[in-house]
Amino acid sequence: MSKKQDEKEKRDENLIAEENETAVLESESTSDELERSADNAEEKEHPEEQENDEEQVEEIEEEEEEEEEEEEEEEEEEEEEEEEEDDEEEEDEEEEDDEDDFIEELTGLIGESVLIVTEASQLNLLGQTFRPIFCGPIVEVDGGHLTIDPVTIKILNAPFFQFPTPLSIPIEKIAQLTPCFDCGERFPLI
Repeated sequence: MSKKQDEKEKRDENLIAEENETAVLESESTSDELERSADNAEEKEHPEEQENDEEQVEEIEEEEEEEEEEEEEEEEEEEEEEEEEDDEEEEDEEEEDDEDDFIEELTGLIGESVLIVTEASQLNLLGQTFRPIFCGPIVEVDGGHLTIDPVTIKILNAPFFQFPTPLSIPIEKIAQLTPCFDCGERFPLI
């Protein structure tokens, strides 16, 4: 008999627990309904505030849209900057390759006479102003310059002036270079 009583007590306890849960759920739904009806009542009582709230919500949404647009623009700008940096790096690499090729060509011309015109429009040496036109054999190509010796400076009054020392010219200042040039050749300087 004790088993039957135990089973009956368990059933009773389960029924009570179910009734409690149902009561709790009903009270929660009732409180939710009360809150909703209170909110609706407030909305009906204060329609101006409701309009203000809607306007504020619209303003917030507009601000969020503007922020999103700004973020997208910033991302696009960053992507463009990255592309430009990549392009600049490629150009730098190409320039370095071109410069390396030029230095290799100059190294191959060691011992050959060349005609060099530099970027300066005119130079001044010992009171003489002249165009930067030099002729002579290349004796050294190093880092960022080349050296020619003996150097013939093509000056208007003295077209075959021999400069007394070797002359080093920065490679980046060379405007024109003519390989295998005869320094004894006459040409107009005007």
